[in-house]
Amino acid sequence: MTDRLPNIVIRADENLLDFISAMECVCPQLWRHERSNTSGIKDEFHLSIHPAEVSDHIGLFAQLMLNVAKNRIDVEIRADKWSDGRLPKYETYKKAAQDILKPLFSAYRKKYGKCSLRIQSKKALEIKVPERTNYFLMQFINSANKQALHSLDWIKFYHFIHAAHVGQTRLTRSELIEILSEQGFISEKANSLSDVYEHGRSLLANKIIPSYLYPPPEYG
Repeated sequence: MTDRLPNIVIRADENLLDFISAMECVCPQLWRHERSNTSGIKDEFHLSIHPAEVSDHIGLFAQLMLNVAKNRIDVEIRADKWSDGRLPKYETYKKAAQDILKPLFSAYRKKYGKCSLRIQSKKALEIKVPERTNYFLMQFINSANKQALHSLDWIKFYHFIHAAHVGQTRLTRSELIEILSEQGFISEKANSLSDVYEHGRSLLANKIIPSYLYPPPEYG
């Protein structure tokens, strides 16, 4: 099972564009940094920061992404190869972020002023399913034929979808895939069930009413 990785957010007192420029100025001399703009939209770009220090990870770098709509900078930590394998563990990812960003923040605060770094906690990343919704989900999971769903299995799954809708459960498609996979459903089945879940939630949320008429009105 792979760990869920945290959202990392930077906020600063000054204009975000000025903050990005300041980050470039305080980068240690041997560190490499570069801007890129793949969207073609003005003021939407990424700043990639590559530390010079030897790391347990190959090709480690931080990517700072300007989020004008939310007045913040989102951060992703990337590597060509993590020491944990294909995907990093939560603690590995968090430490890599701190190793890159903390020296920059220390230098920034001395020269420019306040800024804050928020790394989502492991507890906040836990999938939370309300008790009532979880009851119907487990009713489906515990009785379902995981290789070939029976018609009664589908009924229980629809009950779960309806319970999630009534309870306004904030359970995403990707989170449901993770739960179903942990409970023994193969990847293909977990994905297809989560697609049905997402479509069902959408239909219930939008209260779809057919716009067609039958029989069609007679034309003069």
